[in-house]
Formats: sequence, C-alpha cells, structure tokens
Amino acid sequence: MQQALSSYSQVPAGLTNAVAGYKQQAYYYADQVRTYRAMLNDPGRTEQAALAQVAKVPAFSAFMKKNSFIAGLLGVPPGYETEQAVDGLQTRSRVMSMIRSKIGSSGTGAASLQNSINTAKASIAKLQDKLSKLGGGSGGTDVPDFRPSDQHSKTFFKRLQYGFNFQTTSGTAYYPNYVDLGLSLGYNLGHSNSVGIGASYKLGLGTGWQHIAFSGQGVGLRSWVDIHVKKSWSATGGFELNYVQPFSAFKDIPRLDRWTPSGLIGIEKTVSLKSTVLRKTHVQLLWDFLSYSQLPKTPPVIFRVGYGF
Repeated sequence: MQQALSSYSQVPAGLTNAVAGYKQQAYYYADQVRTYRAMLNDPGRTEQAALAQVAKVPAFSAFMKKNSFIAGLLGVPPGYETEQAVDGLQTRSRVMSMIRSKIGSSGTGAASLQNSINTAKASIAKLQDKLSKLGGGSGGTDVPDFRPSDQHSKTFFKRLQYGFNFQTTSGTAYYPNYVDLGLSLGYNLGHSNSVGIGASYKLGLGTGWQHIAFSGQGVGLRSWVDIHVKKSWSATGGFELNYVQPFSAFKDIPRLDRWTPSGLIGIEKTVSLKSTVLRKTHVQLLWDFLSYSQLPKTPPVIFRVGYGF
C-alpha cells in the first residue's frame, strides 16, 4: 500500500492516516509475537512446578508415554520400559550395515542423501526468516516511523507497579514528630508515564529523644500521576486526603468530610537499583499548594523517598 501511494504527489490525509494505522498494527503484532515467544521459551516457575507435580501422577505418565510427541515420532511400542522390550533390538553393526546397503557403495546414494539434507536446511532457513520478520527470531523488526509504546504488548498485571514510600515531619504545637508510611499501586501507561493510588499511615514518634512514644496520628488516601520529562526525571502531581488526628482504632476515624485535602505538584528523580526485590528508588520534592488554607497548617514543602518492587 505504501509503495502504491508513493507514486502519487497528493494523497488524501484520511488515506495516509489509515496506512499509518496499519503500520502501527503490524509493528505491535510483531512485538506481541516476540513477547509470546519469550514466554514460551522461558516458562514461569509456577508452570514448572505444576508440570513436576503432574508428572508424579501415574495416569499422566502413562498418557505421555503413549501420546507424547516423542512417542509419536519414534513409534514407541507398549511395554517398552520392561526388560522383555530389548529382546530382538538391532545392534549398531546391523544398523550401519543396513544404511550402507540402502545408500550403496557407488556414492550415488550418499549424494542423494546429501541433497535431501541440503533441501531440509533450506526449508528451515526459510522458516527462520519468516520468524525473524515477525519478531520471533534473533533478528529485530524494522525501526518504525512512530514512537512505539514499551507497554503495548504487556498484560494488565505486567503493567502494575508496587511500591512504598515514607516522609518525616517535625513536630509542631499541634502535632508530635511523625513518619508518614505509604503503600502505592501504580499502572504503567508507557514511556515511563504512570498513574496510581495509595494509602498512608502516620506513625507518631513523640516529642523528642527523651519522650519517644509510638502512636497513631492519622491516615491518608492518595492518587498520583507521573509524567516523564527527561532521562530519569519526571514531573509528578497528585491529590490526597489526610486525617491528622490521634486515634487508637480505625473505627474511631470519622467520615471523609473531616479529612484535610492536599494538592501536590513537584519533581521526581528515579534511580535504578541492582536488587532482585527493590528495583527503583524514587526521590520526590513536592509542594502542597492547598496547605495554606488548612487549619491547622501543615508544611507546604514535602520531601519523600520511595522504593518500587
């Protein structure tokens, strides 16, 4: 289609956009094939454990002995695992003698066999070339003329991001020193952009080193969005509701109409970690532009450190 349209100097915009849409579909289809191939080549531990358990079942083992690919390819006879099954098997010398009799001593048979091998190799090469064009082989796909999403081929659960963060707040006349512990669940939109929700618990620490006392000083609900700017830097923002009052049990927390809203905007620096558990560190500097209308007032500048799994 692209080759046919290239011969025209003026092409309607609708037709050009349609072709561009087809090119995106083709690219993402090849990317999806590559993803599925990787999944098949690297089965998860759950699948391996399940197969290991199923293989212990006698009925499954008997079924695979008779109906597996190897059994169909080699024609495994019933009872081959018994000692009687080896009776009458051909020795290596007899097999070699049979091969020489089939090929012949003149070399014509050997040439015919070599031609068959070359034909099989050519067929395999064609299949490998097709897989490469679909993104399934060792070769990559053509570089598209649009910015492809790095999350398009991932499943919903593969896009989820789990993390936790904390911030410390110094005491005032209204609050003791406390640390804000938060949990978050995000969804990756692609190109390092994400949205998410979370919750927090405010753990009171007392009023100083001489008066350390742990207490429940409040809870919070969060929502946020991260927009990638450059390299490891992102612009971040969110809306939060916080209940900042001492409580002894969650049933003592009143309705949301008594909670304090917070509007946050700021910057975030992401640092990758060489760890199998914690993959990234997120350092945030935020400004709460609703803090000036809160009673009692809370600090307008917030510094948070978070970790992603």
